[in-house]
Amino acid sequence: MATEYLSEVFQLSKSNPKAINAVQFIIQKTHSDLISSPIVQAMRAPRKSSLNNLISKLHLKSQNDEREELLRKEKLKEAKTQKRMLQEQLMSIQESIRALDEIDETADQANKINLQNSRVRREYLEMEKKKCEEASMLARKFYLEQKRLQKKWNKKLKERDLMIEEDLKAKQQELEAENLRKEEEYKEYLERMQLKKEKRQQELEEMKKLNSYYEEIKKKKPLYVKIEEKYKSEYEMPELEKRKAELAKKRMMYQPVKLEEIAEHAKWYDTIKHEQQKKVEREQLSKLLDSQIRLSETMRSSWSARILEHDKLEKEAQEAQREERLKMIEKKTRYAELVKEMFQPSIDRAKQQELQERIEQQVNPPKHKISKTIENTLAYNSPIVKWKPGLKKPKAKEEAKKEVKVFDYLGHMRKVREDQLNEQNTDNLDIDWENDIHSNLPAAEKAKRIKAKADKLEKKCKRKEMVFRSSMPANLKAIKQSESVDNLLINSIKAKLAVLEYTGNNEGYN
Repeated sequence: MATEYLSEVFQLSKSNPKAINAVQFIIQKTHSDLISSPIVQAMRAPRKSSLNNLISKLHLKSQNDEREELLRKEKLKEAKTQKRMLQEQLMSIQESIRALDEIDETADQANKINLQNSRVRREYLEMEKKKCEEASMLARKFYLEQKRLQKKWNKKLKERDLMIEEDLKAKQQELEAENLRKEEEYKEYLERMQLKKEKRQQELEEMKKLNSYYEEIKKKKPLYVKIEEKYKSEYEMPELEKRKAELAKKRMMYQPVKLEEIAEHAKWYDTIKHEQQKKVEREQLSKLLDSQIRLSETMRSSWSARILEHDKLEKEAQEAQREERLKMIEKKTRYAELVKEMFQPSIDRAKQQELQERIEQQVNPPKHKISKTIENTLAYNSPIVKWKPGLKKPKAKEEAKKEVKVFDYLGHMRKVREDQLNEQNTDNLDIDWENDIHSNLPAAEKAKRIKAKADKLEKKCKRKEMVFRSSMPANLKAIKQSESVDNLLINSIKAKLAVLEYTGNNEGYN
């Protein structure tokens, strides 16, 4: 920018040819000074990088950018100072040009003066001499001032160069120290990362060991599973097997008796009876023979003993028959009760309607209409019969009929069914053992109540199972009944477990 400005000044100063040489001299001098300055030399010199082996490419790039930024700032500052000095020199040049213009004007005026007059000529020469001396003094003064300014400028430039070099050296040292510090930090970072890596490997190995240990533990059965299996094998399964055996026994006992079995049992009974009779006859015959041998001695006593024995046998046979008959009657009554409980009579709506219509017909018989014709009248072709006093008067039919008692079979069965449902609901309410757990009773009382309700549930379950097994229907009702039996069994098991829990807690507290 300074050179462009000076070139413009030079173009403007072409009108005055005396100032061209001075301007050219100043421009050449400033150009040579700029070229020979250490800043420009440093800019032209190739840059050396001594930290290529110490830092990475990223650090080098950041350092170069910092250096370029510093050099750029120094260049800008130097250019500003040069511009200011050139402007001062330009002002001095303009003053000299202005002085030369004044000299030219005085010369022109001298040319116009009449030099033929000796006095005028002498005055003119003295004046010109004075002007020349003044111009020479001014030129010398200007030269000395320019020399002084040049020395001062050179001194400032040297001082500036020294300061820049010192700054560059200090910055270079700082950069080297920073690079060394970063290198040390990088080494420390690598060491820390190595330590973390080793620590992570140790943790991974420990995790692998823990995982293998956990896998081994998972493969083993937990303690609660072992306790549960032990409880099932030692307590629950024997109890269930015992209960199943009892249920099977009762199921066999409450099964309906077949006709073939009854016939076989009758045959077996007849054979045993026949054999017993034969045995008794043989015994009697043997005794008779023995008694005949001892007839002469103990005739009377033998006959009395035989009669008593015969009576005793007859009584035993009669007692056995009576017991057998009672057993059969009891079995029939049980079978009848089971049949009544399982196969309740179903109501046929059509038959019920028919029965109701018949009852209504009996209560209110239909009245047939008789057409009033001559043939239907009493006087038509009827002989006149006179009433004889000896005959009894015909009695009029009783209008009032006996009241027919109507039995509401459907209502009766509905009421019976509602009573059964209410009884079942009350049983369920009475057997609800879960409310006793949350009550404020002592633990022993709670255990006692829950045990009693568990026994009730078990009895109810056995009774329903017996009923279900005796009928074995294949329909939706049977499925629901089996589900209710299972629920009752599960509920009783839960109640017993609660009893065991309360008893175990009380023992632990004691």
